[in-house]
Amino acid sequence: TLAALGGIRGGERFTMELEDPVLRRKLSHEYRVKVLPVEG
Repeated sequence: TLAALGGIRGGERFTMELEDPVLRRKLSHEYRVKVLPVEG
């Protein structure tokens, strides 16, 4: 668990990257969110 300054909230995009400096490798991931209207 990591601390979050200012709280946590949703967004339109999430991007992350983990880097291993010893093996000189990177793992990256990204996704985008499209909010759908509430029907009912």
